[in-house]
Amino acid sequence: MIGIKQQDKETKIIINEIRRWKESSMLPEHYCDYLLNLYTKGDSESVSSSRYTHLATSALTLGLTVFVIYFTEMSSLLQTAILAVFVVFLVAMAIHYSKKGISTLFLYVAAALILLFMTVHIVDACFEGKREVMIPLLYFHCSIWSIMGFRNKSLPFLIGGILAAALLTIYILI
Repeated sequence: MIGIKQQDKETKIIINEIRRWKESSMLPEHYCDYLLNLYTKGDSESVSSSRYTHLATSALTLGLTVFVIYFTEMSSLLQTAILAVFVVFLVAMAIHYSKKGISTLFLYVAAALILLFMTVHIVDACFEGKREVMIPLLYFHCSIWSIMGFRNKSLPFLIGGILAAALLTIYILI
């Protein structure tokens, strides 16, 4: 009886250590996921299924964003409020799951894209899409993405910000 309690205690210590390794990126994420599933015997929240949940939630929220902007006849103020709620929801979900050591990249990317859509929508509604307002705001988004990518060592944000700025520059020059 004592041996089982000691074994459970040691297993919990190992699981917590693996989670710490994952948070600090001491091991690649997929190795940590494998070890967590091995030591928890699949009883813990499956990281791969939570990734699919994040992907599905992100895709659904992005789809709803497009629906709200282009296929509803709500006022611009109400549409902007709904998009802001989507962003807050995605960021809150990302913060919650990041505390559990689960990758939240999809959620942050979706939130960033919705913020971009929201910016374009606001400029279009308030300034009738004037280039003098739109282009600096798009560059602002690109720079924020690049800074976030560099600061958080997030390659998708870094590449996305740089690539978007390059494409925007090409668009302006053409």
